[in-house]
Amino acid sequence: MYWEVTFGPNERRFIAEAFLQPFGDQDCSAEELVRRGIFGKADDLRRLLTFEKLKGTLHDFIYSMEAARIDFLEYQFKPVLAFINSPTERLLIADEVGLGKTIEAALIWLELQARRDARRLLVVCPKMLAPKWRMELRQKFGIQAEIGNVDRMQQALADVRQEGEACSFSWICTYSGLRPVRRDLILLDDPEVEDLSERGRLCSVFQNWESNCPLFDLAIFDEAHHMRNPAATTFRLGSAIANAANALLLVSATPVNNTSTDLFTLLRLLDPDFFSNETVFNELLDKNRPALQASLALGQSNFVQAAEALSRLRQSPFVGNSELLRQAIEQVQALKPGDHAGVLTVMETIEKLNIVGRYISRTRRVQVKERRPVRKPLILRVEFNEQEMRFYRTVTWLVRRRVEAAGGGFPAFHLILPQQRTASCIPAMVQAVRNGDLGDPAELLHEAFDLELDADEEMPAESFDDDIVSWLREYDFEANDSKFYALRKLLVEQLADEKIIIFAYFKATLRYLQRRLLAEGIGCALIHGDLNDDERAAEMESFREKAEVRVLLSSEVGSEGIDLQFCRVVVNYDLPWNPMRVEQRIGRIDRVGQKAERLTIVHFKVKDTVEERLYDKLHSKLRVFEESIGELEPVLGEEIQHLTIELLSRDLSPEEEERVIERTRMAIENKRRLVKDLESQGENLLAHADYIASQVNRNRSLGRYITAHELKSYIADFFNRNYKGCVLQWDWPQPDCFTLELTHNAHDRLKDFVDNQRLKAPPELHSRKIVATLNTEVAQTTRLSQTGQSILLVTHQSPLVKWITDENLRAENVFFGLSATRLRSSEWAQGVYVYRVERWKFTGLRSREHLAYGVSMLAEGSLLDPDAAERFFQSVTRDAETWHEPRIEAEAVLAQFQLIDEDLRQRFEQIHKQYVAENADTLAIHKAQVKSHFQRRLAANQQRIQTLRMRGRAGHMIALVEANIKKDGLRLEEKLHSLNAKARTGSDFSQVASGIVEVQR
Repeated sequence: MYWEVTFGPNERRFIAEAFLQPFGDQDCSAEELVRRGIFGKADDLRRLLTFEKLKGTLHDFIYSMEAARIDFLEYQFKPVLAFINSPTERLLIADEVGLGKTIEAALIWLELQARRDARRLLVVCPKMLAPKWRMELRQKFGIQAEIGNVDRMQQALADVRQEGEACSFSWICTYSGLRPVRRDLILLDDPEVEDLSERGRLCSVFQNWESNCPLFDLAIFDEAHHMRNPAATTFRLGSAIANAANALLLVSATPVNNTSTDLFTLLRLLDPDFFSNETVFNELLDKNRPALQASLALGQSNFVQAAEALSRLRQSPFVGNSELLRQAIEQVQALKPGDHAGVLTVMETIEKLNIVGRYISRTRRVQVKERRPVRKPLILRVEFNEQEMRFYRTVTWLVRRRVEAAGGGFPAFHLILPQQRTASCIPAMVQAVRNGDLGDPAELLHEAFDLELDADEEMPAESFDDDIVSWLREYDFEANDSKFYALRKLLVEQLADEKIIIFAYFKATLRYLQRRLLAEGIGCALIHGDLNDDERAAEMESFREKAEVRVLLSSEVGSEGIDLQFCRVVVNYDLPWNPMRVEQRIGRIDRVGQKAERLTIVHFKVKDTVEERLYDKLHSKLRVFEESIGELEPVLGEEIQHLTIELLSRDLSPEEEERVIERTRMAIENKRRLVKDLESQGENLLAHADYIASQVNRNRSLGRYITAHELKSYIADFFNRNYKGCVLQWDWPQPDCFTLELTHNAHDRLKDFVDNQRLKAPPELHSRKIVATLNTEVAQTTRLSQTGQSILLVTHQSPLVKWITDENLRAENVFFGLSATRLRSSEWAQGVYVYRVERWKFTGLRSREHLAYGVSMLAEGSLLDPDAAERFFQSVTRDAETWHEPRIEAEAVLAQFQLIDEDLRQRFEQIHKQYVAENADTLAIHKAQVKSHFQRRLAANQQRIQTLRMRGRAGHMIALVEANIKKDGLRLEEKLHSLNAKARTGSDFSQVASGIVEVQR
């Protein structure tokens, strides 16, 4: 029998009686509904599962996957997993150059946004990288970050104090723009801080921030090795911001320089309590080795060696009494040959025993499974004419006189600039001398050496004698530019069909080349650090899309953050003395995603110049044009600085110059060997790469992320049920895109939600007509034909999806927990399957939630293993249709429910047991850290009292410090009490979904 049912004024349907139920029956148990034969639809199941995932708290999910305009690269999610499993949410990302550390850090920010509605982001980086961060965050992640300064930070402080957790911002600041001046270092430790500079006062606020609301949900320090000197103002800034941040990321390709002290200093920023003593740190390195040895033995299926290594770990004062260690030993002893899943389980336990490894994620290029292009150097030999060489030698002589008078060292670096500019482009330098406009020395220093001055440092302007200027006016250097004509010949004869990137230090050189190349009929685009994002994007678009624009002229500053993998030729119009700058230029094209098999690296070699001897004796022997510098990264800067000063401070013969350069090369090679040794030691600290990579791939294969298919069903289902007046068109106006036209009511509801939640919605969502895509690849490559704009990428983090989830949460009768579906598949055996999905929650120091799947075949009564059950359910939610009027025996289904429940309880208890052990270990570490923290504060306050007494300060100041000591004692008791309360772990589980699936061929 069928009944006519009215769903609205314009919709009536005839429904079979078996599918009708009295209002309120949605609260019946799954067992009762099975007995009554009442099942929901496939859409009910999809809606329910997607909603559960979108809560954002599932521990083994990667919410940042498929949530940005990036290609999937397995290793870039290793830091994400390391961060999720970190007990402190503080991590050092130490990947080598070119592997995408910026992307990895931004993915972690997406995780925090999804998992706990994080709203306040601070990125601190060198000045030249600030535009790169802003562009990548906007273009790839939809994060509208702005470049800030001290004034903006002061406003952010005021906003957080006023709005609390609701406050939202994304700021990018520079080390030089925020760090205190040197005289602030002493004042910051004094109780009276009235004399601090503006930046010093800001640093003091960071340093003393003690609010229940963190100032920053996440702080990211790029090029964090700038903070390796604990006596410097940059380190003090990092330490202060770390205090005000809930989560912290340090990003550096060079965490180790000359000793393990550098690594210790960075780890001390991450956790000053745990890494408070370098002696203990070095002991930890030594005691940590058995954990690595056990993991390596497991990877080779040598279970005996693994067990022996874990036994040695019992001697560790850090984890020797750990319950996790006892579990790991038991797990290894139970392993059998071929038990791959068991090996991964043991590796996961060992990961948690690797205390320092929890703080570090490092990927080296040799670990990345990619086809690397071959670098082929191409040398352009040039000989200056008589007048060019006369000018070159004159400038070099003047520079040597000035450097010698200055006494060498960093303050003399600006004196080297005229020689660098002359080596770069003689006509441009000649013109500057003729005009008497030699530019801003501070800006030129930044362009050439990537050095920034403190606000209280000044440099005198450059000048040249009148007799030199008079002589220069007599000769046409531009018409007789030997170097440019060699470049023109290269572009016209050897590389006529190539897109080419030409790098130079100085904007004057780039503008000169632009004018000359255009006059020769060679189209070119120009980017440098003075261009804003839109201007750079326009120049890049012209270079990328227009066939007639063959050349991109770029400074290092201008190219940061720009994807140049579609080119394979780099021309170094001037030669950076530091090979690391050469590597950075080449790194613009030699990156993950480069398709060419061979890269051409062009270098000018000018006869009888210092640069020629540098190339012959240093660059060529270090093979910097042919190989990635890799382990040379940490050792080049200091040696090259010394070499530069020495070469330009004395009159040396060519033979003497060669001997100085050779001595530097030998010093670099010796340090390279040291760094290799340190790298091998450092491996003892690092997360086990193979294990983490396997976890990333496992999570992806099991669908442990929000897929585009899930979002499509979720969005379509919502508007079909709630706002039928809205028009939703898929694959329109272009394939893999969709157009959504909102009614006035829907648009107003969406706007109210965005305003009330204080979300930063992209401009496209303010319109009633939205054109978007769920496909990250489409978002990267496709533009709207009408406007040429990129297409809005909608992910689970989009305000649109968040609004839908909020409406579903508030609505009644949205979710129905029992469904009957039918699946056509060749992957699974035919028959009827019974399933149960549960949500498990474990509470303690850090809560964890999991979705657990149980599936059995009805006829055979056999259970699928957990991973197979999860894959099966992934197929069902993706492809199944509603199974109308299923004819099944209720008691047989209920019996399978009971079998599944028993299996789920056993698995639940196993995970709970491991969670309790991990919680206990973490608790012990946290209590030790808290006690250490307050002991340090006590010692500092006692020292302040002594200082005040020595200075004869007023008694009320001493009383104030004594009051602080008493407050700290109370806070210590409160924190220990809070930690002990969290030691009482809890657990519970709830049924999410149950049902039956008929699999057909």
